[in-house]
Amino acid sequence: MNAQANGRFQPRRADGRSVVQVLAEYIVAQVQAGQLHLGDVIPHAELLAALGEGSPSPAYYQAVSAVTRLLQRQHGRSLRAVRGEGYQFIAGMAQLDKARHQQDGALSRMKAARTTVSTIDEDELSSMDERQLVRNVARGMSAVVTVLGIQSEKLAEHEADIARLKSDRLEDSARQRATDAELAEVKAQLAELAGKIG
Repeated sequence: MNAQANGRFQPRRADGRSVVQVLAEYIVAQVQAGQLHLGDVIPHAELLAALGEGSPSPAYYQAVSAVTRLLQRQHGRSLRAVRGEGYQFIAGMAQLDKARHQQDGALSRMKAARTTVSTIDEDELSSMDERQLVRNVARGMSAVVTVLGIQSEKLAEHEADIARLKSDRLEDSARQRATDAELAEVKAQLAELAGKIG
């Protein structure tokens, strides 16, 4: 794992490194040293100490978000906020859970945005162009909400199908083990009978 922060303006420290770069290097070094494992929570105090800061600031939270994106792009890992504690270092199914939560939030935020746009008092708009713009944005948001809703439903259906298939596979495996055990028992009885006869 290596840490390469790039992109837009990032607050710089006295040593010339960006806050994002410092945090990314710190997390990667912890992983490489075997000090940070998947599922571990990195406390806010630890990350702030790595930055040489005493309390969280907007720049701190923005840097953690940027580091999260960097970890996702470069390492297939992520950070998940743990309220009041810090950030959990995650991968795999935990990232899927985070994505589901983000998707649910996106749908809720889009519904709220659609409501805001659709309840604009057109009498307060100064021109026909503004009214048309508001109507178009409202239609567009309605379409996005519909698509997000369908996507959420389809995802839930697929998850239910996968869970059902796993359950069916476990049942089939249990039946197969029972059948194998029964077959072994019948063979043992036949062998015993063959021994008595012969």
